[in-house]
Amino acid sequence: MILKHGLTFLLCLSFLLVACEQKQNNSSRAERPSGRSIEFTGKLEFRNANDAVITSIDIAVANTSESRNLGLMDVHELKSDGGMLFIFDQQDRLSFWMANTPLPLDLIFANTDFEIVHIHSGAQPYSQQSIDSVEPAIYVGEVNSGFAVANDLQVGHKINFTF
Repeated sequence: MILKHGLTFLLCLSFLLVACEQKQNNSSRAERPSGRSIEFTGKLEFRNANDAVITSIDIAVANTSESRNLGLMDVHELKSDGGMLFIFDQQDRLSFWMANTPLPLDLIFANTDFEIVHIHSGAQPYSQQSIDSVEPAIYVGEVNSGFAVANDLQVGHKINFTF
């Protein structure tokens, strides 16, 4: 009888330990954001009306159709001095959306003269709302939400990039 209760006790204890281990593994996974990372291969400078550098960031460059379509989708972390620069083949009115993007972002649109023509602050994660460049643009910088205000970026300022 004691042997029977002892085996039952050990069996219950084993199930309990396995359940606790699975719960711990699941909570560890939940703490780490999943998704993909991006490679920073260039620098983007923001310049004021006097051509003085206001600030600069490291950038991943999206200059192909495939990389532009992917953008920052499924990227869960973006360093504070990082972003993505989209380079299009020709200047046009551009439209973006955030449907598969988990980060709140500022979008900074610039024309062929490297002049900022529109700033959209606070694009909401996973939103399907269209974000329009308002004016024709060929470059779009995506940065963490609040970046444009924190650095006092304005329409009329310029961008410069290297990669």
